[in-house]
Amino acid sequence: GRALRLSAVFASPPRDADAAVARLTCCQTSRMIAQVTGTIVHRELERVELLTAGGVAYECLIPLGVFEALPRDNGPITLHTHLVVREDAWHLYGFLQPYERAVFQKLLVAKGVGPALALGILSTLTPDRVVRALRDKDITTLMRV
Repeated sequence: GRALRLSAVFASPPRDADAAVARLTCCQTSRMIAQVTGTIVHRELERVELLTAGGVAYECLIPLGVFEALPRDNGPITLHTHLVVREDAWHLYGFLQPYERAVFQKLLVAKGVGPALALGILSTLTPDRVVRALRDKDITTLMRV
């Protein structure tokens, strides 16, 4: 199935982070909102609101690791984003690193994995652990989430 096809992307470990991002994003379409830089105006466990210098506020859904890494002083931060457009809503997902976003995007390709589950997986496992589970076809680890 799709899990097997996803694991093919990770058949051999990448040499560096840039190679990993390139491998994960090679077949991706263009992004409408690739990143957002702004000042934190509101934060919750699963979301953050950023106010840009232009005065536009963006709400981004985030994994737990991003929440834990947010600056305590509500200072400026850049999130690498992925926009999911549905018939009834648009959701912007934010990540600290392009690699983390790329892993999220690869999870979305798997059958039965939507944005909420992919975010839950990345809130429970590190991006490297997710990649290792996919590469090793370790479905048990992914099913624990």
